[in-house]
Amino acid sequence: MRNEDLYKSRSFAGCIKSACDMVVTNPIKILKATWLPTIILAIAETFIMLTYIPDMTITQFGFSYPALTLTLMVLCWILSVIASIWFISSIYRLVNGQSFKETCKRSAIITIFYSIVCILISSTLAYGSPAFATFLIKHKLMAAPTAITGSYLTATILAIAIIAALLPAVSSGTEYLVEKETSWRNILGTGYKRGWKHWGFLFTTNLMTLITATCFGFLCLLPLLIIGGAQTANQLGMLNGDPNGAPSYFRWLLIATSIITLTFMNYIFLWGCMVNYYAMGSINQREEEKAAAKSNTTDNMPLIYE
Repeated sequence: MRNEDLYKSRSFAGCIKSACDMVVTNPIKILKATWLPTIILAIAETFIMLTYIPDMTITQFGFSYPALTLTLMVLCWILSVIASIWFISSIYRLVNGQSFKETCKRSAIITIFYSIVCILISSTLAYGSPAFATFLIKHKLMAAPTAITGSYLTATILAIAIIAALLPAVSSGTEYLVEKETSWRNILGTGYKRGWKHWGFLFTTNLMTLITATCFGFLCLLPLLIIGGAQTANQLGMLNGDPNGAPSYFRWLLIATSIITLTFMNYIFLWGCMVNYYAMGSINQREEEKAAAKSNTTDNMPLIYE
């Protein structure tokens, strides 16, 4: 399903349109290649989500069997990582023509890379802010309210700076997944430098993709948000002494809704990957055209003889 017209100079709108065309014109191929890892990933995401939604039964089980609960949570995260690697490899096998083993290896490297980035950003927000605020208050550099506000603002700015600095890695990472000759060093090497030259294009493309995905994602998530909100309200009411107002099958309804909803969300993510696939091709083509134009200019320069 590799698009021979990949390396073509496109605008951000052209990249989005090309991704839409690919998804719309090849739904059967995409579903055949991705349905199983997509559903398994949605199941893993659902189990992780359940740990964040109030549920008295799950909470009591956790207090009664803490070691088993911790083990199950770790297994869910491991399953999620494995499913993510499988899911990403299934996406890019559609366009790279490589073996399953090779694509999985590259997908694993990309998943680990982005996991480290996510951990770095979340750690900055979760631990950096309180630590910085404590430092400011302890040394009496700021009043407590100002220090807390300032520390969270600083951490947020730092997290945004990390995201901005790593935006070119979206293009270089995509190139690593698509092109067999590309080394993993390309993620923060030549491909990263090439992407940095087109940072504005990548930013605009991903911003518009994010806005579009958010609109469709909200519609997909709406049933889950409603059922999850009802579950939360019911559980909080039970903590206050109210009777359980949910039917016995409500938890299973929540799980089923979550799996279906997150499956759709994963396919929205697939579309976003295709947008960056075309964005990478556009960047590489622009660089090639720029190099060719520079070469032609040099060749056409008149020779000056003394």
